[in-house]
Amino acid sequence: MPLFGDIPFGLAAESGCPVCYSKLRPQTQLLLCGGCKVVRYCGAEHQKRHRPEHKAACTSIIKSRAKLEKEEATLRAHPGDIFLPSNIFENGVGRFWGLLETRDYMRARFAAADALLQIDTIKAVENALAHFQDMLRLCRSDNLGVRDIVPDLLLRLGREQECYDFLKWWAVIDDKHHYNGRYDWGDVSLPYLDISGADAFEAVDAFASGLSLCQLVILALLKVRLQLDIECHDPQYMDFGSPWPPTPTEFRRPIGEIAQKKVRTIRSSNVPEISEVLKNQYQALIRMVHNKNPHFWEALVDASEDTPSLPSVYSPGSVEEAILAVYQCKKAWEESVDAIIMIESEIGNFTEVYEGPAATSDGMNTGEVAGTPGEPRVLCLCLEYESMFNDIYGSLISKITAKAKIDRATTQKAALDMLTQNPPPSVILVTDAGAVHLMKVWERVIDCLRGGSTVVLAASFSSFVNEGQFNRCFGKIGLPWKRGGYYRTNVYLRPRAVDDRLKDQLLPTYSQKALYVQGVAESDVWYAGGQDEVAVAFTKVGNGMLGYVGDVNGEDGSEAVVLAMLRLLN
Repeated sequence: MPLFGDIPFGLAAESGCPVCYSKLRPQTQLLLCGGCKVVRYCGAEHQKRHRPEHKAACTSIIKSRAKLEKEEATLRAHPGDIFLPSNIFENGVGRFWGLLETRDYMRARFAAADALLQIDTIKAVENALAHFQDMLRLCRSDNLGVRDIVPDLLLRLGREQECYDFLKWWAVIDDKHHYNGRYDWGDVSLPYLDISGADAFEAVDAFASGLSLCQLVILALLKVRLQLDIECHDPQYMDFGSPWPPTPTEFRRPIGEIAQKKVRTIRSSNVPEISEVLKNQYQALIRMVHNKNPHFWEALVDASEDTPSLPSVYSPGSVEEAILAVYQCKKAWEESVDAIIMIESEIGNFTEVYEGPAATSDGMNTGEVAGTPGEPRVLCLCLEYESMFNDIYGSLISKITAKAKIDRATTQKAALDMLTQNPPPSVILVTDAGAVHLMKVWERVIDCLRGGSTVVLAASFSSFVNEGQFNRCFGKIGLPWKRGGYYRTNVYLRPRAVDDRLKDQLLPTYSQKALYVQGVAESDVWYAGGQDEVAVAFTKVGNGMLGYVGDVNGEDGSEAVVLAMLRLLN
């Protein structure tokens, strides 16, 4: 069982006093909440301060615990009959759920464990895991799908080897090489979850197809974590003359238990090859997940604030299945340092064009944005870095406000409200990457764009979008634009891209440090450098216009470009 300081990923950061994470004390000196019994405080004052935030989860845990205790007492008091043996917790091990009278107890225990997972502390996850593991002991056939949840919790606790052993057992136990594919779930004398110390670096092609969606997702995450951990040990990233193997504390990211053990058995020269093998493995698993459910990866990386309701039923490959899998797996991904960033570029390859609720056969919306009489208005979507927009782009803001009224949306709700108003905004300035992190917001932006709005991606947008997010956001629109290089060079105005009036007001050339874009049609290029990459593009999408300004420093020349795209440059 890992100690507090041994949990290598994000869960440990949440396990001290929630009011003062920066002043964590050893857990033995913290005050335990008497209700949920899984949150600790540095004192009564902070417990009181945190109560409004904690109350709902705490109450849920208390109620579910009481329900479980009641159901357990009922079962233990049962004298036994032809349907239920006496002393069921000893005489019915392995056969729960198959005995009808045990089902209310199993449902109550599942609910108690699930309630604990509202709290992100080591103790909460450990307690939930203990419930689920004992449920598997009581019900080998696992009618409630606990096997889909346990691997996630093991990874969250840093118990990587147990996670891999668990996944492999469930993948192979019912194949033709084990019990002729006829494992008897009712025979409690048969070995159960008995794989130990399996090679987590081995190829998984032969058995991964036997895993459920959730299990496959966690196996992919484990391989990603292993690749990240091993890659840290690549000699090209280490100081010359560093001792081998290095200690885990020498790295900026936490290193998992499997990689720590592995590097003690290999030479530094073996690292690049092992890293490449692991990369190929997780890429293959990512594709397998996509083939199993094409909705999952997009749902995983969506940072929307609202949580969809969990489905009561679902079919394989459905949106409902993806929603449930994200609910069960997302925290392990979020708590694994760099894991989601690592796969963004891979899942970008699966992006499908967003058609929208009112698309025509060619994928474009038929509605038009109504013109707004009087003062022009610009909707600014500042969903992540509004203060940075104010500090760095004060000059641009002043020039816009001199000619138009700015409406700002700084939350998902505000953005959705403004994007769905009637008539929709005619001009939208996206100032950071927050809009593309929130799928509902980005889809509403696309609706407005196709309906006739002008959408300009500028300011800090290019500074905070990674390759996968970049490619995916344009792929959703139906554009072949891909993320290019990031560098400074002189860019030149393509004279045929703009009319004579703009040509006289835009700089013919200027130096720009930018995130460049590839795949832009020649007719849509405004500024480009010497390489075959574009710094500024403006293209027609449906009935609207989409602009991209890759400049990350807010150069004067780029201010004029943004104003021109917003139709505010006289």
